[in-house]
Amino acid sequence: MKTRLFLASALVLSLTAAACGGDKKPAESPESNAGITETSAKEDMPPPPAKEGDAPAAPAAEEGAGAAGGVIKLAAMKIAPVKKGSKDKAIELKDDGSVSIDGKPAATIKGDSVDSSGGTSMLTVGVDGSLVGNGVKPGYKFEGDELVAENGARLAVGDDGTISVTRDGKSEPLAKAEGGAATAKRAALIAVVLWMTVPASAPAKDAKPAATKPKK
Repeated sequence: MKTRLFLASALVLSLTAAACGGDKKPAESPESNAGITETSAKEDMPPPPAKEGDAPAAPAAEEGAGAAGGVIKLAAMKIAPVKKGSKDKAIELKDDGSVSIDGKPAATIKGDSVDSSGGTSMLTVGVDGSLVGNGVKPGYKFEGDELVAENGARLAVGDDGTISVTRDGKSEPLAKAEGGAATAKRAALIAVVLWMTVPASAPAKDAKPAATKPKK
């Protein structure tokens, strides 16, 4: 009887000890990585070093940037010499850039250049306003909407469409433009220097009337 009681007591104590021991969990190490996820590990990692030669791409240049100084603005117009008996012919410019001389196709203005109807380059306007080409004398350069020659002569388009050359304080009309010359002055002046006669010297002074002999 005593033996049974002893075994029963031992069994109860054994079960109690096992239950108490099962509730305990091993202490977590302070160095445990259980709280670090894959995402947080990636966020804490520094970006990989840039490879040699991997420079950031430069922004693309604006189309046509730097070409505005040389672009020839177009407008439909007709230009005729003002002097009677002049050998210069009438010039017609259309808003698509086509140029006719005395009704015959002569050239095309496009962008910053003028090409003959045969495709030969006649003139180019540089970004600084200078005129270069086989069809024009060297030394011409735009200053605003006026064209200045190497000898100091200035060609300009008046508000009424009159195209004049001025030098040494004296002015002489060369041609008269009708149409859009006021909004496309450079195109009008280019047409004049390409296809009309521009005097190389200053305009002559007005001739004085001949002196009359006194009557006897």
